[in-house]
Amino acid sequence: MRIAILGCAFGFSGLLGAEPGRLVLDVRLSEISRMGSSLKIRETLTNSGTGDLWILKWRVPWMGQLSAPLFIVKDCDWWPVPYIGLEAKRHAPTIQDFVLLKRGSTMAFDVDLGKYYRIRPGRCYSISVDRQFFDARQATDKNEFGTESVNIDCSAIVSKPEH
Repeated sequence: MRIAILGCAFGFSGLLGAEPGRLVLDVRLSEISRMGSSLKIRETLTNSGTGDLWILKWRVPWMGQLSAPLFIVKDCDWWPVPYIGLEAKRHAPTIQDFVLLKRGSTMAFDVDLGKYYRIRPGRCYSISVDRQFFDARQATDKNEFGTESVNIDCSAIVSKPEH
């Protein structure tokens, strides 16, 4: 397998880049393995900002599971790859639906995209985080949500089959 890393950045409320006193979350994707229609990736979240963050569990591959099309997957011709997994209807999230990511900490989630997207053997794919589904919020000392915007810097990957 050959992997290329592509860069992207997005922020909430139009904020981009790390600034002093800002909340920053780095999201990195990497390929773990590829065999047939199995394409295992790792999503790594690193809180590189100045405060703690709440990460909505539904919006990451929590325990290796997806409940929505959290990634944008395109084939080597840039056609969207259909999401074939579960799409759960959820209530409005409460604090119990989030996991705390302390400043300077990292958490990683592994998922086999072949279980959720129509991955075909012998094809190349680009994979990125679908930001419309991502949810990160400022954490306060009182275990509540703050109002400060979270800047998110993310990467994408291109997975090419071995020849």
